[in-house]
Amino acid sequence: MSCRGPGFWRGWCGELRCGLAALAIVCPSLAFAQADETPQTISLEATTTSIDRASNTFSIEGVRITQGDLRLEADVATASGLDFAASEWRFSGNVSIAIESALITAESAVFSFDSHQLVMGELLGNPVSFEETEPQRDDGPVRGTSNRVYYDNVEATVRMEGDAALVVGPNEIRGCDLIYDLNQEQVASGTSDCGEPFSIRIEPPAEDDAPEPDRAPPQ
Repeated sequence: MSCRGPGFWRGWCGELRCGLAALAIVCPSLAFAQADETPQTISLEATTTSIDRASNTFSIEGVRITQGDLRLEADVATASGLDFAASEWRFSGNVSIAIESALITAESAVFSFDSHQLVMGELLGNPVSFEETEPQRDDGPVRGTSNRVYYDNVEATVRMEGDAALVVGPNEIRGCDLIYDLNQEQVASGTSDCGEPFSIRIEPPAEDDAPEPDRAPPQ
């Protein structure tokens, strides 16, 4: 059944206790629940929505979910519930997740919410692309690709699996399992039983950028 107006939501989605206006849902009660932090509103916007009454599954097109610095977007999303207390979301088509200074893009993804906050995301693509967009890094931008990415929103880590490559400034790191810590800005290797060696290619600085050798002071 197509969701066309507020009456539908009052009938089928009354448990959400949220209003619907122009297919944009803003629910102040859906808070980013972290201790000692001011709750943040979750905002969901979409072009069209529908519900499968048999499975109570929501299907949403042109979806955008925002909460503070977090933004999730996709062409299509299906959800087991819209209250974000404990729900699973499946995204497909032009999937992207922006987290503060990082951006991950993929073909499909599964995101898990608990206590009104994103807990984990599994993203698939050919490849999945990761980019840290913070421009103030001394060693240059961080970009990566892999077949699968696990984003841990609690630990603030990006785990890249399957033909993973991470470029940090002029240097490139490769392996089957790479873990990037967004807070510490550090790279680590994960499992080592995949048969693909962990490798680092280090580019020396250009001659113009190379530090001058120490010179003895004149006598």
